[in-house]
Amino acid sequence: MHKKVILIFTLILSTYSCMAQSVGDLFYDFSHVDNVERVNLNPVIMTLVRPFINTAEFNGIRVKAVQVMDLSECNPEIKREFSRRVMEVEDDIYETLVQVNEGDETVKVLAKTEGEYIKELVVLTTGNDAAYIRLRGKFSIADAQKLAEKH
Repeated sequence: MHKKVILIFTLILSTYSCMAQSVGDLFYDFSHVDNVERVNLNPVIMTLVRPFINTAEFNGIRVKAVQVMDLSECNPEIKREFSRRVMEVEDDIYETLVQVNEGDETVKVLAKTEGEYIKELVVLTTGNDAAYIRLRGKFSIADAQKLAEKH
């Protein structure tokens, strides 16, 4: 009886995990794939490198953590799987700000907000230049627009 309960519980969890993908799942599932270039600067590392960062370059935006993953050098099967998973991202804590589809390429911009501030900004791109960018900090939409216009 005890084994049946554990088996049923395991099946339910595995079914649930296959249904919905979170933003964090994408990074951790693909960051160790061959030919992926990745950077993961957590808050401790960002504190150490902050004196060397030119904050004027980022219009004074204070970024607490950065995760970047470039899949452009991966084989096409990995890129297709990443694209499929990006389309299945359903993370209730993020709001989709923009999604642009052009051919087989998609750009999806997600944000986790708190009041009028953005706490996390995630940019997911698919296709030949597949990438994952996640910025954690506290900035306004106007700050993000200024940064986008500058770069």
